[in-house]
Amino acid sequence: MLRDVRFRQALTWAVDRQKCATLGRGEFARPGTTIIPPGQWPKGFDAHWEPAPSEAFGFDLDKASQLLDAAGYRDANGDGVREYKGKSISLRLWARSDSTASQVQGKLIAGWFKDIGLHIDFSVIDPGALSDSPYATTDGGATYAPDYDMYLWDSFGYIDPGDTLSSYVTDQIWNWNDPCWSSAEFDRQSVEQYSEMDTQKRLDLLHRMQQIMYVDTPMVVVDYPDTLEAVNTAKWDGWTRFLGGAVVGCIQYHEETDPDYFSAAVDIFVSTAVHGRGAGSDAMRTLIAWLIDARGHHRLTVDPAALNGRAIHVYEKLGFRPVGVLRQYERVAGGGWRDALLMELLAAEFVRG
Repeated sequence: MLRDVRFRQALTWAVDRQKCATLGRGEFARPGTTIIPPGQWPKGFDAHWEPAPSEAFGFDLDKASQLLDAAGYRDANGDGVREYKGKSISLRLWARSDSTASQVQGKLIAGWFKDIGLHIDFSVIDPGALSDSPYATTDGGATYAPDYDMYLWDSFGYIDPGDTLSSYVTDQIWNWNDPCWSSAEFDRQSVEQYSEMDTQKRLDLLHRMQQIMYVDTPMVVVDYPDTLEAVNTAKWDGWTRFLGGAVVGCIQYHEETDPDYFSAAVDIFVSTAVHGRGAGSDAMRTLIAWLIDARGHHRLTVDPAALNGRAIHVYEKLGFRPVGVLRQYERVAGGGWRDALLMELLAAEFVRG
């Protein structure tokens, strides 16, 4: 059923995003629409696409039920559960044990889906076990056989919205494309946006890609949560984002919060205008020290392009060691792929300078 766009669209009408955001995260989230969030892009480059009221999915259980009826998913025997090919429709819905928000939202969604005639087996499971299921295989790893129906997950995109969207092209199935979704038009737009140099034309392509995903509904973007941190301002007064009065790059990190795999990954890019001035090294050293000292991480990773000798040299001076080559790891302009070098740093090996 989940391969049927009509079924997915009906389910989307049965999710009250406002209630999910409010009850799941309090005042710290807003209802979601597409995988590119609003309000965080530079002036003149608003990468977020918002559906017009006439094409937006709202919350309407009656409409969801009518769409399921029209698509042939009816309750023929009157037991309260719809059938597909003569069998009652039963779907698994998983929330994460490390996320109270996903558990609250999962209970709400399971209730709404029951109201439109679906049997939902709702479970709270370990995030490690959950993250393994979309990548399950058979035949000793030779055959891709994902084992899940629906789950709630927090997803953070890339600095470039085109990279975030291109995680869902067809050839990313069995990699970043968790819903195993495929759209020929979406794939073409992805390749084109990487080579488009005109800002507005590229934005148009990014917006169209979001529109395609939104209508086809391989996933439901439930909300846009705030990312919150608390700091002791007596000891830390914030990152310095400017060098010589200008923004010269961006630095970010991602944390794996599962206690059994607790670690962090870092990433940075620096304008060529300030190469050789130590800006990248200084920013990285500051971030790494904070991740180790304030966040308690014992292991960090970074994955520069395999041919980026300058970056690799900087990371080695900070104490990172090469682990191995990640083949065809990231997409480049024109649609091709390039290798990256996985590097890791243990806290005890950090060169603080």
